[in-house]
Amino acid sequence: MRWVRLAVAFVGAGWLGYLVLCYGLAAAALNQGDARTALIVRPQSAEALSLAAEKALERNDLAGAERDARAALAIFPRDVRALRVMGMAVSLQGRRRLGSELLLRSGVLSWRDPPTQIWLIRAALDQRNYATAAQRIDAMLRGGQALSDMLRLAHGVAAIPEARAELVERMVEDPPWRSAFLADSASLPDGMEESHALVIAALRARGVPPTRAELVRFVNHLIEKNKFVLARTVWLASLEGEARTYAAGAVFDGDFHDDPAADADQPRFPFEWELDSGHGAIASLGTPPLLVNETALNVRSGDGEQRLASQILLLGPGRHVLSYATIVGGEQAPQGFFWRLSCVGYNAPIVLDDPESRTVGAWRTSTQSFEVQAANCGAQRLELVARAGGVGGSGAWFDRVGVQ
Repeated sequence: MRWVRLAVAFVGAGWLGYLVLCYGLAAAALNQGDARTALIVRPQSAEALSLAAEKALERNDLAGAERDARAALAIFPRDVRALRVMGMAVSLQGRRRLGSELLLRSGVLSWRDPPTQIWLIRAALDQRNYATAAQRIDAMLRGGQALSDMLRLAHGVAAIPEARAELVERMVEDPPWRSAFLADSASLPDGMEESHALVIAALRARGVPPTRAELVRFVNHLIEKNKFVLARTVWLASLEGEARTYAAGAVFDGDFHDDPAADADQPRFPFEWELDSGHGAIASLGTPPLLVNETALNVRSGDGEQRLASQILLLGPGRHVLSYATIVGGEQAPQGFFWRLSCVGYNAPIVLDDPESRTVGAWRTSTQSFEVQAANCGAQRLELVARAGGVGGSGAWFDRVGVQ
């Protein structure tokens, strides 16, 4: 009898090894998305059958997808993928009620199945059930699921006037995805910039305005799309308190106040002064000599041409006058710096007339006329430049910059 027990043990061990091998092969095939191999090794596996159903749906084999999904559900009725695939397959075959029921069951069983949620969100939008669509988008984004798809769907909701309020209602609560949505421009479809701006305006009206950090990427995106007026409108909404008064004229903060918007921890917008340095030339805000309680732009030249200050303007076509005041820090300082204008997006220079100057007290006031063309010049870049070949180390103070 001993040999019989040994034989049974040997056969049992071999069968166990076979099962382990089969499960290992099936698991590897499932991980690689190889439904065919998984079904050969484990033909009664619900997971393998649901994967086969998914592959059939991808091939637009609706009957095959339904068949394999039904087989998977017969083995395991709570298979989320099988419910989703069968729901999609029967919906595409015209049995929409059954499809909706199956997809809802799949969605209830798991919020971690993005294809199911995307289908349900789109179905809710088609049915004008905007509250449900916004709720599902909110839940998926809070869970970090299918971020790019959900952001794209959120942009779609924002584009529907009747649905926008539902999205805003959730954003008022400051969910963790709010900043990602407001700063997102990669997922923003062309032509939806206006609806995105309306969401921003609605948040401001609700008393929870977006931060500058949340808006700067969107404003830059609008400028790249040559939507300058909308970009400026969104930027203006980011200004608070005294900073709003600096935007009253064509030039923002032409008096170079100690701008609260220029906090080092806050991003800069193209419609505000951007200070640069290089080639030994520098620019900074400070108080001119012998003047109390007054700030101005202090510039020093270096050993090469260098843009020192710039901002984008929105001037209409026609004749304009640039004005500015200087306190000279050295005899050759006026020749060491010059103003430059160009059309944003087209790199077309705008010719400035020679300056006309007069001195009043400590300041020398200068004006330069120029013309903005009607075509291809919706925005202009104003720059103060240190001239190449100037005397290194010469300096000047600039203030009261404006355009009429």
